[in-house]
Amino acid sequence: MPTHQHLPNGRVFLLGTDRAVGRGMNRRAYACFAPLLLTAVLGACAQQASHPHATNFALTDGSRYEKNPNVKLAREYWIVIVDPSGSRAMLPRPDGDERVVAECLANGPLAPTLREAALCSPATSATLPRINALSASEAIQVSTFLHEKLRFSANEGDTAKGLGPSVQPYPLTDDILDVCKAFPVDRNGALRERCDEELKYENASARPTIARVYSIEDARALAMRLNELYGISDR
Repeated sequence: MPTHQHLPNGRVFLLGTDRAVGRGMNRRAYACFAPLLLTAVLGACAQQASHPHATNFALTDGSRYEKNPNVKLAREYWIVIVDPSGSRAMLPRPDGDERVVAECLANGPLAPTLREAALCSPATSATLPRINALSASEAIQVSTFLHEKLRFSANEGDTAKGLGPSVQPYPLTDDILDVCKAFPVDRNGALRERCDEELKYENASARPTIARVYSIEDARALAMRLNELYGISDR
């Protein structure tokens, strides 16, 4: 189970989860990632489909999903969340994302906005409040930038460092389920074991493990199908 660090402003910093999924959610955008949380929370999460990644993230305290009209892909990976005060946050959080870091290091066109929003490096307790309080303009710009750079890829890992194959960015549960349903050839082929596992727990109240373990073959197949699902062309 992850550790919950309560910050002075009442936000929650989730530790010990995958970087792309649980690098720190505030209480108004509480992470509901199926392998990680208690049964009662998971049950409520499974019934809520108010945004594209309801299996992963449950919105609380009057927060709502805001669609980015500038995203030209078939779906959104990073979603914008608006709290009752009008502040925006993004899930998964974009701070320290490799695309963001590259833009900051290159001093690209969006770098000043990214620096002002404290996104050029992973969050700390000092920067998290700013990261979770983006303006409407900042959230749309960052979301648009990230989706323009988005491409899923398979990473072979490094056995010497104990790192297994993976897919980057981290595949979200709803996306994996949709891949399993949309591509029967892979569902019954390279992704059979992965899809059997995901579909088994699609409507369950709990999952037995917090980790997804991939072979390089199913990582490659999943990355390819996620790109198709999102409508990401070769770029």
